[in-house]
Amino acid sequence: MTTYEPIEQPILIDLGSDTCKVGFSGANECTVIPSIQGESLYENVFPVNDLPTRFVSLEATNLLGALKISSVMENNKFNDWEGLERLYSFIFENQLKISNVNEHSLIQPLSRRILQSDFEVLNEILFEKFSIPALHFPDPLNCITNNYQTQTGVVIDCGYSNVRICSIIDRVPNVGSEVFLPYGGKHLNDHLKNLLTKRGYYFQKSTHRKNIFDYIKKKGCFVSQNYETDYYNSWTSSSLEVNLSICGFKIICIGEERFNCPELLFQPKKYMYNATPLPQSIVDCIDSSTQNKALKEELYRNIILTGGSVNFPGFTKRLESEVDTLIKKNYQTKVISKKNPHLDVWYGASSLTHSNNFNSYWLTNEYYQENGVPSREKNLSNFEDYQNSETRTKFQEKEKTEQLELNTDHLFKGFFEFIADYDENSLVIDFGSLYTKFVLSSSTEEQNKILSCYGYSIKDKLENGDNFKPIFGNSLTSNSDYEYRIFRLIKNGVIKNLKLFKLFLKHIFERELEVNAEGLTVIVTVPCQQPKIFLKQIANILFNDFNIANLKFVAQPFLSLLNNNSDTGIVLDIGDKITQCVPFYKGYVIKNAIRKIKLGGNDINQNMENMLLNNGTEFKSFYERVILLNDVKENFCYFSKDFDEDRYILSVEKKEEEIDLLNGKTINLPNLVPVASEALIRPLVVGKNIENLDDLCYKVIMACDISIRNELANNIIISGGTSNLKDFETNIKEYLVALLPAKTAVRIIKNENRQFNSLLGGLNLVTHKNSNLNLISKKEFIKNPSIIYQKSILF
Repeated sequence: MTTYEPIEQPILIDLGSDTCKVGFSGANECTVIPSIQGESLYENVFPVNDLPTRFVSLEATNLLGALKISSVMENNKFNDWEGLERLYSFIFENQLKISNVNEHSLIQPLSRRILQSDFEVLNEILFEKFSIPALHFPDPLNCITNNYQTQTGVVIDCGYSNVRICSIIDRVPNVGSEVFLPYGGKHLNDHLKNLLTKRGYYFQKSTHRKNIFDYIKKKGCFVSQNYETDYYNSWTSSSLEVNLSICGFKIICIGEERFNCPELLFQPKKYMYNATPLPQSIVDCIDSSTQNKALKEELYRNIILTGGSVNFPGFTKRLESEVDTLIKKNYQTKVISKKNPHLDVWYGASSLTHSNNFNSYWLTNEYYQENGVPSREKNLSNFEDYQNSETRTKFQEKEKTEQLELNTDHLFKGFFEFIADYDENSLVIDFGSLYTKFVLSSSTEEQNKILSCYGYSIKDKLENGDNFKPIFGNSLTSNSDYEYRIFRLIKNGVIKNLKLFKLFLKHIFERELEVNAEGLTVIVTVPCQQPKIFLKQIANILFNDFNIANLKFVAQPFLSLLNNNSDTGIVLDIGDKITQCVPFYKGYVIKNAIRKIKLGGNDINQNMENMLLNNGTEFKSFYERVILLNDVKENFCYFSKDFDEDRYILSVEKKEEEIDLLNGKTINLPNLVPVASEALIRPLVVGKNIENLDDLCYKVIMACDISIRNELANNIIISGGTSNLKDFETNIKEYLVALLPAKTAVRIIKNENRQFNSLLGGLNLVTHKNSNLNLISKKEFIKNPSIIYQKSILF
C-alpha cells in the first residue's frame, strides 16, 4: 500500500449479485444498475446477420427476451471475467461518461471471502485493461459501520443470494463468528412464486418475472408481528387482502402471501429450507463473538440491518421482539436500519475518502507493475485471516456446488456458424408425409411437387409378389381405379420402406429432375423435432447410394421465415398431419416456446369423409380418401367466422351441389362439407382432445418473454397448403385479438406461394451471396455420422 493523491474524483463501484451501485466518491447520490450479463438465449439461425452475443447491465435489460441472464458476480465469486470487463466498460462509458479513465482512481468494496486467484485477475483487469492509476478495496462490513458511525455492532447483510451476519468490535470484523444463511432475495422470490401459484396465479418463466416479484414485495408484503393471528385472520376475513396491478394490466389479489413471503427469514424450516432462523443466527453470532457481558450488551444495542432484502414494513420491530425473546431480555436489543439499506455499503465507502489518512491506503499502478499483486489480506486490511475457519470452508463447498449446478444449466446451444463455401448446383427437397417438393438452384423451372407415395397394380402384386414394379409421381394420380393401390413412404417421420424410398429418390433424380445425383449438394428441409432416425436414413441413402457431395438438414420454419425476408416473427406451418408453431426474435429461435401438435390438413379430409359418409358417399381407397378429398378441400372449404351459426344455417337449408371429381366420378356435395375445416378449430369433431390452431398460436406468444410478445404478434407468418383456405388468416387474427391484451397489434403475413414457403426459403438460402452453409461432406459423414446433428439447423 502506498500514498497516492488522486488527480480526478475517485470512482466508486459497489458490485453485488443483483445490482451494481456506481458513482463518484464523496458524491451525495449514486446510480443503481443491474449487475447482470446476457448471453444469447436462442440460436442465431440467420446467416446474414452479424449479431452480438454478449450484453451487460442495462444493455441486457433492453433485450431480456433474447438473452440468458446471469449475474456477473455471485456469492463473491466472479462468474465471467469477460462479462466483468464489459460491465466496467459500460459503467465508465455509458453511466459515468468518462473519457479519461486512466486519470480516475477506483474504490470497490470487496469481501475478504474473495479467492486470491480471483483477486489477482481483478487487479490485472483494472490495471492493465483500463489503466486505472490506483485501487482501494475496503471491506463492506467496515463501510456499513462507517455509514452508521459506529465502531461496535452486529451487521446483518440480507443480500440477493444469502444473508451474512458478522460482529464488528472496534471496527474489526470478528470473522470467526461470521454466519452465512443460504437464503436471500432470490429465495424470497421463489417462495413468493410458490405462494402465488397455490393461489391460482401463474407466471411464465421469463426474465421479467424477477421484476414482478420485486414489485409485489415492495408494494404488498410486510413482516407479521404475530404470525398465528395474521394467519387466522387471513382465512376468516379479507381485511389483509390487497389488489395489485402488475404488468400494467393484470390485477392480482394477495392476502396471506403478504406476510408469508418474508416469514421465510424467521421460519425457514416451515418452508422446507434447512437453515437456522435469522433471530437465532444473530444470537449465535454474538454468543460466539465474546463472553464479555458489557461487550455483548453493546452488540445487542447495535444490530445493523442492511441489504436489499430488508425493506419490509415491520421487519426491525419483529426482529427486535424475537431476539428479545431468545435472550430472555437479559440485554436491551435495538435493531437499526436506514431508509435505503441497499445503499449502505456505497455511502459508507464514499465517506471513507474524507478520512485524514485515506490516501495512504491506495494500491497504485506503479506498485503493481514493480511488485505484482499483494495478498488480498494486505490489500483489504490488516484484519485476522479466516481462510481456514470452519465457516469459510463450508461456504466454499456450497459455492463450488452452486457453481457446478450453474455450469450444467446449458439449455441452449448458442450460435450456428456458417463457414463453408456455397455450391452452385444445389437441390432443395422437402419430404412431406403426403407430398415431396423439390427445386434445383440452377433450374429456371418452377418448384415441383409429387406424392410421397408408391403404388402398384393389384394384378402385378399377385403375379410377382414383392418383386412388383412400383409406381411413383404423376403416374399415381392417373391410375385411379380400383386396380391400383397407393401407400405412403413416410409415416410419423420415419421411412417405412428403405428399398422403395431409394427407388423413389431415383425416380426424382432421373425422371423428374433429369440430373445426375453424384456430386450434388442437397438441402433437406425437416419439421421441428424430427426423429433422428429419419435424418440418419436420408443421409445414408444420399451419401452411400447416390454419392452426393454435400448435405445439410434445415428446419422448415426457419426457411419459411427466410422466404418472407424477416428475422422476427412466429411461423405457423400447417402440414398434412402436423402443425408446428415456432417463434423467432432478431434471428434467434426461441426454443422453449416451440409447439407442435398432431393436427393438419388430413384432419379436414377426415371430417369431410365423415360428413360424406353420413350422406351415403363412401371413399374406400387411399386415392379417394386423400387425393380426391384434397381437391375438394382446396376448391370448396373455407374458415368460418362463426362455425356454430354457419352449421345451423346450412343444416336447415340442407342443400347439395353436384360436383365432378378428378377421377371422373360425380358426387352430391352436402352444403355442410365446406365448413369441414372446423376440425382445426375444434379437433374434437375428429376425435382429438388437443389444443386447436388458435390456442396453439396464442400459447406460443405467451410462452415468450413479455418484452417481445407485441413484436411477435405483429409478425405471424402462415405457411403450408392448408393455410390457403379462404378466411384462414382472418380466423386466426380475430381469435388472437380477442385473447391478447387490448393494445396488442396482430398481423398475419401470407404470400401467394405459402405452400412452398420452406422450399423457396431453402432456395434463397443456397443462392444468397452472403450465405455460407457449413455443409456436411460425405467424408465427414463417413468419419462421424453424428455430424449431421451438429452441423444442421434443427429445432
